[in-house]
Amino acid sequence: MSEESADVALTITNSILIITCIVGNFFVCAVVMKNRQMRTPINYLLVNLAAADICYVTFITPSIILSHNVDHPKGIPGTVLCAVVTGGGLAFTGAEASIFTLLVVAFERYFAVVHPYGNRGKLTFRKVKVIIPGIWILAAINKIPGFMKRSRSAKENSSNYCISLLTEEGVKALFTVYTSIDSALLILLVLLYSKVVYTLWFKHSDNVLTHHQQGVLALRKRVTLMVVSISAILVISWGGRQNIAPDTRIC
Repeated sequence: MSEESADVALTITNSILIITCIVGNFFVCAVVMKNRQMRTPINYLLVNLAAADICYVTFITPSIILSHNVDHPKGIPGTVLCAVVTGGGLAFTGAEASIFTLLVVAFERYFAVVHPYGNRGKLTFRKVKVIIPGIWILAAINKIPGFMKRSRSAKENSSNYCISLLTEEGVKALFTVYTSIDSALLILLVLLYSKVVYTLWFKHSDNVLTHHQQGVLALRKRVTLMVVSISAILVISWGGRQNIAPDTRIC
């Protein structure tokens, strides 16, 4: 297969995946917003997770599709595009927002299952109104170096159309820091869900529970399985992103 044919096949495959992701996450948002009974605090967090995924997929598109087919502009327009879109700043802000959202969901499941009678970790609409903006602000702050990019000039011949304003050593150092932070967050995610799974499936015996308690336990198991599955998909995707070179990962 020629290089041109390989680029076309890659573009088509990525386009299908991107469209599927956007449409799927859009339906998640639409279902929750349309059905009043589904407008619960945890479902609003799942809507935020879907929005973060849409943000990532939408703004990563120029990097993985347009770069194979369109020449990146240089000068000020190119620098603006690098800082905002094609450099990956907005895309990886969405990716980081996904991690933070799942971490909040994990804490919600932990308090709901391990400490069901306490109010400290109970998720309310008032808390969600603060948590969701906080997630995006923290994600944007965490990815500030991703916006510190510029377009290469006409004298700089390279296949990479965006370069970091940081030194190579600075990029590598930030890559290490970001990898360590994300790894710590995901380890915390695993620890929280390990405690939740142990409490739901191994700590209690169905034989000593009342019919009502068994119904509550079954509901908690279904919700937990759903969020654990979503978290597992994120962990797998996150692991794949660690293979990206530091100069493109720090964005």
